[in-house]
Amino acid sequence: MRSRSSDHAHTCIFILFYTNQFRPIANIADFLSKEVLMSYVEGLDPESPRLQRLIEHLPADQPRNKHALIECLRGPYYYQATDNLSRILLEGVEADLAVSNGFGFEFSGEGVLGFIKGARKKGQEDRNDLE
Repeated sequence: MRSRSSDHAHTCIFILFYTNQFRPIANIADFLSKEVLMSYVEGLDPESPRLQRLIEHLPADQPRNKHALIECLRGPYYYQATDNLSRILLEGVEADLAVSNGFGFEFSGEGVLGFIKGARKKGQEDRNDLE
């Protein structure tokens, strides 16, 4: 069973996708804002597997807990990371292939939108595995 905040985050992501589907998305933050991500993380149970998977991506010098993840997202790190990744995704299909492979999902198209589609598909597969 999903938590209320999880349902809220999924609804926000759907609305963002629906309203942006006819506009080019040049940056990941155009699709997944810091606010939506923060809302999602704050609503996760500290022991949830989803939170644990996010915590794995914290910089090596950070403690491995929910508070550290939230603090990391509040700082400039989120925008720096999304800007760097978005720039790489705009470099061409070779970069897109390398990024999707590096994140462990199949290539779903060029640019930021292709990356989002691939990540979404992988997320759905992972969610099915968790349930």
